[in-house]
Amino acid sequence: MGAFLSSLVAGAFAHYFGRKVALWSACVLNAIACIIQISSTSKAAVYIGRLTLGLSNGFLVTFSNIYTAEAAPAHLRAVMVALFSEWVNIGGIIGSAVTNRTQGFLDKSSYEIPLGTLFIVPTILSIGLLFVPESPRYLLYRGNSEAARKALESLRGGSLEPAELEVEWVEMVKGIEEEKRAAKTIGPLDMFKGNYESVCPLKGICHSMKY
Repeated sequence: MGAFLSSLVAGAFAHYFGRKVALWSACVLNAIACIIQISSTSKAAVYIGRLTLGLSNGFLVTFSNIYTAEAAPAHLRAVMVALFSEWVNIGGIIGSAVTNRTQGFLDKSSYEIPLGTLFIVPTILSIGLLFVPESPRYLLYRGNSEAARKALESLRGGSLEPAELEVEWVEMVKGIEEEKRAAKTIGPLDMFKGNYESVCPLKGICHSMKY
């Protein structure tokens, strides 16, 4: 339930506060949720902790994917995004192993240890966020071109020639401008209306997709 609720507000949250703030918020919510569940034996507190943990998970899943897609270079973007599911599976395996190992414990450590492991990844993530810039696409969309350019240069480092970096920057600027133009005429409900020809610039292609 928590993940469902957080996914509903994720888009608006990221639009106004940015990807890094959203990820930090998820890490904080995760810590709060784990502390509540570890320190209390009340059913109500545990349920609140589970709800809060769900909110954190929803944000972590959504914004880690968004940041990865926006920060990765074009030729690695698909691989980087796809690797997310692999890390989720690895985390699930580790979590299952820890839970299986502690299930026979006859004290509170049987659930405190598995819950404690949930601090590890968010802690590493929150520290890592100190060393990476905000998403250049987000900064550019918010009108902060200078910071967006610096963020892109920081992410690419010396991996690109100046000419290649300039091409990527120009493409990003054009893409954001097109998004802003589209946002003025296309609303969220348009995806349910079937108005392909009126909202899609590739009218012929979109028209054929209806069939």
